[in-house]
Amino acid sequence: MRMSRSTLLALLALSAAPQIHAAACTANANVQTSAKSDADNRAAGGKGGHVGLHMRNAALPLPPSGAQSQIDKSVFENWAAFKQSFDKWSKDTTKPHVNCGTSGGPKDIVDASLVGVTQGWKCTKAGGNGLCETWQRFTPVKVCFWYYNAPGSGGTAGKWLLNTAYPSLNADCS
Repeated sequence: MRMSRSTLLALLALSAAPQIHAAACTANANVQTSAKSDADNRAAGGKGGHVGLHMRNAALPLPPSGAQSQIDKSVFENWAAFKQSFDKWSKDTTKPHVNCGTSGGPKDIVDASLVGVTQGWKCTKAGGNGLCETWQRFTPVKVCFWYYNAPGSGGTAGKWLLNTAYPSLNADCS
């Protein structure tokens, strides 16, 4: 097969162009910062995340993104329990991690046993302020880590963050 000079030059130019490779979301510096604390998560990007909503000891005001009530939410005992699971997942090299590209909302669905999560709680009754008043304890099957990036001031200002995380009874984190 004979290639024209212009075709050959075009192929060479494409092969020399920088390639954009998405990296694992857990390796993203802003994702890691947004997982450090409830305050860091709320401040991440523009709108911030709502990981704090999924803590049994959630603080008022509830995070501005996501639902404004814990009713029907599954939660971790506290930030330390969540952080331990996220750190284990971030360091895991035995399972594939989702990649964060340019925008969107990918998620990692992880076996709860892999990240050391043995208990979770579901809110069955919330008060007027949205905080849970009655909890049902359960043994989670999966732990879900959702990442998010949306350009502009209404989103995350173009920065990836850990948008939410929670233990789940469902294999698909629904």
